[in-house]
Amino acid sequence: MGRIIASNTDEWRDIASASFVPLSIQQSAQDFTASLDMRQLSPDVSIAGVTDQAIVINRTERLASASVTDDIHISLQASGRGTVSQFGRVANVSPGVLTVTETHRPFTLNYVEPNQRHIVLQASRSALGVTDDMIRHVAGRQLAGVNPARDAYVSLVTSLMAQPENLSESASLEMSTIVTSLASAMLRSAFESSPVMPTTNEALLVAMTDFIRAHLSSPLLTPETVARAHFVSRRKLYEVFEGSGETPADVIRRERIQRAALMLTDQAQKWTVADVAFSTGFSDVTTFSRAFRRYFGVTPREWRASV
Repeated sequence: MGRIIASNTDEWRDIASASFVPLSIQQSAQDFTASLDMRQLSPDVSIAGVTDQAIVINRTERLASASVTDDIHISLQASGRGTVSQFGRVANVSPGVLTVTETHRPFTLNYVEPNQRHIVLQASRSALGVTDDMIRHVAGRQLAGVNPARDAYVSLVTSLMAQPENLSESASLEMSTIVTSLASAMLRSAFESSPVMPTTNEALLVAMTDFIRAHLSSPLLTPETVARAHFVSRRKLYEVFEGSGETPADVIRRERIQRAALMLTDQAQKWTVADVAFSTGFSDVTTFSRAFRRYFGVTPREWRASV
């Protein structure tokens, strides 16, 4: 679809209603503007980056009762604050918070601060594979709790919306499967109050890779700790990574060395080689230097001098 810009609330009501579901605007900032960057991943799954000024949006009883879809919205708050209300519940939102709304029921989005940014997944119930009870339980609440699926979902959709170009049709369909698998695990986890892992190997690979990147500084990061964090056996772990052409140990090593390379060329921080070694999970500088040279063909100091 590309980026669409609205210069007033009437334009935004029409754009948002056509892209998501029909909505009414209760109030807005006097200088209101908004933009929408919609990516259609599959026929019943889309993801959108939304920026807008302060606004209060209603999905009224009348509009909801006329709904012809059973879509679910999962919104990641990227900047700004406000509230999301549904089923008599009010969830406070701030950067990093995830909320769920059920589109064929009334809801209110009260974004009171200027410079709002959201990433909104719109997906059918069938695409998410969730029950009515599950959605009713999580709607109007924050999707809280530590869960690898949640962390991976946030990283993935943020990265996806940062890409300037749309994906190819085949890549979009693959992304749809991964995103909905992570979202489904996230919703189930909130409903069951315990970590739930995605069911597909592709989504598990995304979650495990994200976990590795988040724990590179720990010298205790190993394939075994990755498996335990995702409640899978060592055999299942290697099965998940098999399709990528790398072993879990390969990925840990590559991510550590690539992170180290970036740190060595960070002109703002001026990291020492020792700082870089320990910050990327190596137990000593000698081991780090040998691993770095095997990967890049030069020592860390030679790498820094060449850039």
